[in-house]
Amino acid sequence: GTLRSAMRTTLHLSADPPRGARTLADLRKGARGFIEHVPVDDDGLAAELAALRLLPGEGVEVVQVVPFGGPLLVQTAGGLYAVGRGLARRILLAGS
Repeated sequence: GTLRSAMRTTLHLSADPPRGARTLADLRKGARGFIEHVPVDDDGLAAELAALRLLPGEGVEVVQVVPFGGPLLVQTAGGLYAVGRGLARRILLAGS
């Protein structure tokens, strides 16, 4: 439907970000960045990320990094959310 095609356009379906690119997982507590690319291969995940405002062009700040490989607590325009490290490693930030 319309939501599916809009999400695919917005989130740029693709594989992992290029080697050496700066990702959300690279940010430390208190660091901010702007999302450039979010690779998504699942329509449900695409809709969830859009609801969280984890979209290209949106700002994001790392509020807390949970130790031992735990998630990142991030602030977006949509609120405060936990993002798993695996997904955070795939979210490419601007200026990479």
